[in-house]
Parts: sequence; C-alpha cells; structure tokens
Amino acid sequence: MGKGEEKQKSCFARFLHFMSCTLLFVGGGLLLGYSIYLQVNDRGLIPGLDTNGTDIVSLLLGSAIVGIVAGAALVVISIVGLLAFKGGCCGVVVKAVYVILLVVVLAALIFIAVITLKFATGKDGPLIQDAALNSWEASVTNPEYTETTCQIQEEYQCAGFFDNDCSGCDPSIPSTCTETQLMRCPVCNPDTDSSLPGCYDAVTDEYNSLYLPIGITSSVLGGFAVADMIAIWFV
Repeated sequence: MGKGEEKQKSCFARFLHFMSCTLLFVGGGLLLGYSIYLQVNDRGLIPGLDTNGTDIVSLLLGSAIVGIVAGAALVVISIVGLLAFKGGCCGVVVKAVYVILLVVVLAALIFIAVITLKFATGKDGPLIQDAALNSWEASVTNPEYTETTCQIQEEYQCAGFFDNDCSGCDPSIPSTCTETQLMRCPVCNPDTDSSLPGCYDAVTDEYNSLYLPIGITSSVLGGFAVADMIAIWFV
C-alpha cells in the first residue's frame, strides 16, 4: 500500500471516528435524558401498579437505569475519544482501553434495545401480556392499589383488564361477579361502566410508543459504536 493511499485511508478513518464520536455524544445525551424521564415517571408496563415481582417489569425499569448509565458513559467516552485522538494520544494501549469501554457500552445498548423493542413491538405476546395481567390482578386484589386502578380506569375510560372482563359484574356486590372478575374489576366510587373496553390495550398502546424511541436510539448508537471501534485502529 502506497503512502498516499495509506494517508487517504487514515484521513477517512479520522473522519469516521470524528463523526462517530459526535453522534455518540449527541445520541448518548438523548438516551440519558429520555431514560431519566422514563425512570422518574416510573414508566413500567402499567404505571403505578403492583409489579408483583414481575420480571419483565423489572427489566423495563432496569433498562431505563441501564440507559442512564450507558447514556452518561457515551457522553464521557465520546468526549475523551475526541480529545485523545485529536491530541495525538492514540497509542495501542489507548486504543485498546477505548475499545474495551465501547464494548461494555455496546453490551448495555444491546440489552436496552432487546428489552425495549420487545415491549414496544410485542405487547400481544404472552410474556408481556401475562406480566401485565399479573400486575393488574395483584393490584385489584390489594386494597392499597384500589385508588390507582380506579384512576387508571377513569383516565383511560376502560374497565377490567381485557374487553368484557367486567360485563354483568358489580364489584361492590361480590355475588354478581365470578372469581376471575373479582380479581380484575376494582371496586370504584363512582362505579365504572362495565361495558367499557379493557384497560390493557388502552394503556399499553401509549407506553409502547414511549419505549420505541429508546430501543431505536440504542440500536443506532450500537451501530455507531461498532463503526468507531473499527475506525480508531486506522487513525
């Protein structure tokens, strides 16, 4: 390889590294801010309910925490990467450490992307639906969460978990309800219209759209991280 070709290759690698670091900095900041928003607002499957030890809920909220850490790490790493390579501190050791840091962050980004995209695109799957149902039933049967479940029904104009869950049932009169209905239809004041659609679709449709951006952002940032890992060895 001639010197001119090698220099051209190095220039392209520097440009790619600069662009990757810039995009990782911007994307990391967005990921950090959005993850903080999700965490502060407790955006689980259905906010405010008893998670009942549900793994997928823990993973969703955990992914927001990982997003905060990964976003902050990307901001710091991208700044260090820009300054170090701009200043000519690009020895083998520096490159190796930089790549290791990117690999760790990449693993976090993959975790976030898998969990959030699965939730955002697979709400009809048994894993998410069962987790949400367990959370709803645990809350309906727990007096401490009665106010929350009633507020959800009022806000989203829904009744029970699935459509027709509370049909023909007056939760305040247990004898009018089946055992399943008593687990899914909270006693509210005033009473909720039992003909309303179930709360699962009404609530999760909104929260699916909240988790989709963080999943897409994590996936894109993962691609930039891989590109940067390749680029720095030619700088």
